[in-house]
Amino acid sequence: MPTTPTLPKPQSTSSSTPTSTFASSPQSYPCTCPHGPTSGTILLFYRYYAASPSLPFHHLPRTQSRDCLEELARWHERLWEELNLAGRGRVAGEGFNISVAGGREEVEEYIRGEGEGEGEEEDEEGRRGFWKPTRGCACVFGGERRVQVKNEITPMGVEGWVPRWELEDTDARGGGGGGVTSLEPRVWHRMCVGGEGGEGEREGEEVQLLDVRNHYESRIGYFVTGKGEPALRPGIRRFGQWPLFVRRMGGGGEGLFGELRRREGERSSFGQKLDGAGDEAGNGNGAGDGETRERKPQKQKRILTYCTGGIRCEKGVRYMQEKMNLGDNNVFTLKGGIAAYLSWVEEEIRAGRMTAADSLFKGKNYVFDARGAVGLEGAEPVSVCHGCGEKEGRLGKCREGGCHLVLVVCEGCEGKGVACCEDCGDIEAEERPEGAPRRICECERVREEELWRGRRPEKGKGQGWKTERRRVEMARRRAVTAIETIK
Repeated sequence: MPTTPTLPKPQSTSSSTPTSTFASSPQSYPCTCPHGPTSGTILLFYRYYAASPSLPFHHLPRTQSRDCLEELARWHERLWEELNLAGRGRVAGEGFNISVAGGREEVEEYIRGEGEGEGEEEDEEGRRGFWKPTRGCACVFGGERRVQVKNEITPMGVEGWVPRWELEDTDARGGGGGGVTSLEPRVWHRMCVGGEGGEGEREGEEVQLLDVRNHYESRIGYFVTGKGEPALRPGIRRFGQWPLFVRRMGGGGEGLFGELRRREGERSSFGQKLDGAGDEAGNGNGAGDGETRERKPQKQKRILTYCTGGIRCEKGVRYMQEKMNLGDNNVFTLKGGIAAYLSWVEEEIRAGRMTAADSLFKGKNYVFDARGAVGLEGAEPVSVCHGCGEKEGRLGKCREGGCHLVLVVCEGCEGKGVACCEDCGDIEAEERPEGAPRRICECERVREEELWRGRRPEKGKGQGWKTERRRVEMARRRAVTAIETIK
């Protein structure tokens, strides 16, 4: 086995891989390995070094050394090759983010190599939450073995900003800390259900679910509360748009606040008064008929956030909590993300304590490999095919060569080719001067308008490519300026 590098590795010492029987979407990759497409194991794990339990002080200088980071990346690649594993990863001064797959025995050996001498023993729930195993094989990565050294282990794009990990409140019931609380799946589930007096709940409090993933991910699967209310799902296209979206939220009347206004009327669930909130006559006293009506104060909701495996929430939600000043003990994340929650539900089903219908995650969980998406056996799709309109949880891409939008597409329609919108096909037929950028198509323009301005625009007239290029460049400059302002 290759010599272990000097940088520390994941803090889990499990010598056996927790099992999972998730079903994947129709596979779009050929399996050529001896394990078969569902008899191997895929791991998804990460760590921020400053998060609890923080990295021992004597290791910190090594995390800032490019040479040490390169050494760690090459160590992973050599070990993967030796064990016939495949995967992708990112290492940075802030931590690591790894996805790796292969035969079950080989993955178990990899875990033993990763955990040598690091951390303390965890229970089964803790190990499952860290490694987040699902069924699959090395073919989901196409035989790729690549670990890159990057500035961030998940690209949020705000350089120089460091999460205030020291404010983390590990007690799900609140009390001190004033930061972001990470909830185990079982506690998360009880808090989402609400009203049952479970651990982590306070009487009379309601929750607001917030999806931190990209719009195409939340399209095929999302959480609902015990009352069946779906999570808020911002229309961001990549995680790098999250900081600007947070800024819009903080401004009131835009982004998330706009969504909350449409759902809940004149006050946001964060307890902040929105622009223009008041009575029908506009005098702000709550009396549309000239008489003063006493308005009951709205209870502040607890904000429950989630993503695929937890990595985006750990950083992005702390950014949101800090920039929006959301208050003490009011913001929560799902430890291990959707992957850990589905694994927990599966264990509960096997033990006879739950059924698949009891899961609060509906649909499928998008994964960044050739499987496309995974979910519980028999999970009902929550989305429909972009082509035929039938229920489907499978993702594809727009057929037009210059468009890269991810769509929900069934196998039958994928063979025929599906465009994201009629305008996208028209764009391909347009003549453009050499080197001119492709203009944004109508459906993407509508999504961007809804995201940043909180309204659905009317269909506009076509623009020339020079005008469109100027508009895109101005939008880019505004975004850069906004991000610089909020650092």
